[in-house]
Amino acid sequence: MKRRERKTEGNVILFPDLEKRLLIKGVESLQEKNYSQAIQFLEDALELDSDNEEVYIGLVLSYYETGNYGEAKKLAKKMLAEGIGDYFQTVDLYLMIMIQLHEYEELTSYIEVLMEENEIPKDKRAHLYNMLQFYKRILEEKKDQSHDDYLKESSDINLQSLFEEEDIYKQMLLLSELSNRNIQSYITDIKNYLNSHEGNPFIKTMLLNILHDQKYEKEVEVEKFGERMNVRPIDLYALNEQPQLIEIIEDLQKYLENQDPVLYENTKKLVERQLFIMYPFELKPPQAHLWAIAYQSIANEYLGEETSIEELCEWSGMEKAEIEEALELIRKIEKISYPIF
Repeated sequence: MKRRERKTEGNVILFPDLEKRLLIKGVESLQEKNYSQAIQFLEDALELDSDNEEVYIGLVLSYYETGNYGEAKKLAKKMLAEGIGDYFQTVDLYLMIMIQLHEYEELTSYIEVLMEENEIPKDKRAHLYNMLQFYKRILEEKKDQSHDDYLKESSDINLQSLFEEEDIYKQMLLLSELSNRNIQSYITDIKNYLNSHEGNPFIKTMLLNILHDQKYEKEVEVEKFGERMNVRPIDLYALNEQPQLIEIIEDLQKYLENQDPVLYENTKKLVERQLFIMYPFELKPPQAHLWAIAYQSIANEYLGEETSIEELCEWSGMEKAEIEEALELIRKIEKISYPIF
């Protein structure tokens, strides 16, 4: 894309705030899944503002989505080296890219270095440790096989192992492989997993997302938390476009974003991961304000502050029983999401 300019006598002057407008256009293109266009806008924005962390994150995600993992890795590595953006968010992106590149040796070495850092939060340490052990096992298994045997084994996907495998990271690796295949050959196993009581809700969300991305049109039955629903994956909202998710975050934004930005960001992340687990089901009752208050309370607990039920009732105007039920469901979902996110 050519940089937009306006000329004066003998000089070339950039339009004011051009880099901001390019960033906005880039983010909009990214949200619309027009990744190639997003890259064009964001690369131009980066030329004008080489320190903007939003531009870097948008570019890394756009490169990743187009399969340009090499560029994504190079940029994420630069962010880590120069302290651009949120450190742990960038670490997550960097690890995700190495997984796609199958750079397991480099991945395990990098995690080992991270584990030596005392600044890593306890919940992150547990996540990194589990990931480290998993990919070490992958490397050991590959050593025990000849190259030909390994290729043969990886050419077919046995989705029945989703039921049998307890290691969430191994399941996620299996789904990563599945996302690059035509799902028609695996649809019976996918349906069996989606409507089973034993299936992990997190894995079910990932399967639905694969079906949605591949525009699967036939109905599938989904079971989560004792409820069942028939859906056409092609008709589902994208994960980040769920109406209830948007409503709850808008409510949080209204009351928290300026008053307590740290609490707002922590609560927002909590809502996003829980609605990911619930997808495509909605929280009941559907009042966004009730859930915003309940999620804010749980996020406060994580930050070392507790709020009484009576205070929550006063703030929200909700009944005590409603809030207690909301908090109970949030804690139930957290038990599932905590080892994963």
